[in-house]
Amino acid sequence: MSRSSSIAARAVMALVLMVGFYLLALVIVAALLLSIYVQIRFKAGYIYFVIVAGIGAVTILVSIIPRPERFDPPWPKLTHEHHPELSGTVRTPEGAGKEVRRADAR
Repeated sequence: MSRSSSIAARAVMALVLMVGFYLLALVIVAALLLSIYVQIRFKAGYIYFVIVAGIGAVTILVSIIPRPERFDPPWPKLTHEHHPELSGTVRTPEGAGKEVRRADAR
């Protein structure tokens, strides 16, 4: 087995596991909601079960929604205006063939 096929197999396995996780969560939510429906439809009278199952279903649904992560860098922003001595120190090698980009030139 070559290295590229191993990486591809791992990528496929990661996708399958991710989809499986979400499907399992949705199946659990469906089972909880179905049990709530059965309790109410046949008037079984277990109101605490209905409340706990409802809270569980909502909790699982809220938990599987991906939220974006916000990253605040813990270091100060290095700009040419605030640190001119640093911009003179950091240079690309002569043979690299790339221009020096300034931090303020976005």
